[in-house]
Amino acid sequence: MNRKALELLYHQTTYTVHTLMQIFKLRVNQNNEDFQNWLHQNEINTWAMMTAANPYSIEQTEEKNVKLNAKFENQLQEKNLTHYYSEGIPDNLNWSIEIGFFLPNISLNSAKQLAAAVQQNAIVFGGVGATAQLIWLE
Repeated sequence: MNRKALELLYHQTTYTVHTLMQIFKLRVNQNNEDFQNWLHQNEINTWAMMTAANPYSIEQTEEKNVKLNAKFENQLQEKNLTHYYSEGIPDNLNWSIEIGFFLPNISLNSAKQLAAAVQQNAIVFGGVGATAQLIWLE
């Protein structure tokens, strides 16, 4: 799939953040006031969402993606990185839901390095007072 098609797919996806108390639904370039309030209350200045599933956007089996994400979660734990579960739920029913992780208070550079290590094309990144942004790893 070419970059333009991938970008459209990423923009036509709902990204969920599963906190201990609630689930937030985010879209790229769209504000979510409740989520912004939660960030502020929890002193989260920046954040990233990423997955180890479907490396380089090449669809894998569910079993393979579960293994990739389990290995990635172990790496996050080894690095003592706080994380919550997330999902990328595409509007296009021909693409599967991607399970991933929401990482609070991570720098853009660190997030890009983590995602590149698990062969991702892009991440969703944001912060207090900013909408979710699609960031390409190039």
